[in-house]
Amino acid sequence: MIATLGQGRVCMNMNFENDRMISKNALKVVALLAVCGIATFPVISQSNETDNGFDLLPLPSISATYREFHESSGTELSNARVHLSPFGMRIEQRVDDEKIAVYHNFVTGQMWFLHVDRKVVHEIPVELSEDSQSEDAVENGFNLGFIDTVPCSSLEGVERMDVRWRGRQVSLWDCYLETKEAVAMQHYDDSIGLVVRSEYVDGVVMQLEDLKFRHYEKSFFVPSNKYRVVSMNELMTGAPEIEKYRN
Repeated sequence: MIATLGQGRVCMNMNFENDRMISKNALKVVALLAVCGIATFPVISQSNETDNGFDLLPLPSISATYREFHESSGTELSNARVHLSPFGMRIEQRVDDEKIAVYHNFVTGQMWFLHVDRKVVHEIPVELSEDSQSEDAVENGFNLGFIDTVPCSSLEGVERMDVRWRGRQVSLWDCYLETKEAVAMQHYDDSIGLVVRSEYVDGVVMQLEDLKFRHYEKSFFVPSNKYRVVSMNELMTGAPEIEKYRN
């Protein structure tokens, strides 16, 4: 049986109960969101549970460094460590010497933001759209936020040739809008089913580096019970919420 996918939509309430200026911690979380993308992500359908556990999503089990940079100037725009498996995705980023992370759990359909150094965590509500669950999602690819599982996702694509890139055999794809306007050239690694490099016409490059195969347990994509559960407000501002005064 093939695993069906559900599109998980992340719902965030960004209204802060206190009106003070947001600290740098908020910017760190926003910086991480720019990496992981508040988008749709795969969820294993509960109906696929078997005696041997959940059917696995067609994803590799890897670790890699995600880099986004402007090629001509060499300006680095983003850098994060990525852990991906059929069970989930874990994204870790260090900003101003503070480590933050996002965990996606594909089995339970949950998502968390973590401040690793402060050992605090906040779960982000995710709504599942039942009408989006289909086996077609496996064939057509799905959105992991910043990693594509098919070349030229949501665009028109033309395969050009096979080349070697960083020691890996990849296929080059030209990606276009419906108007035939060029958008990007992508390097697709069929052996792992992921786009490993995207070169956009504006000079921005997104790529996966230091890619290694890994084995992850399901628990790797669940925050440790050593983390203290906090509100989004406290996670972003670094200060506990002040209780309302009562007479």
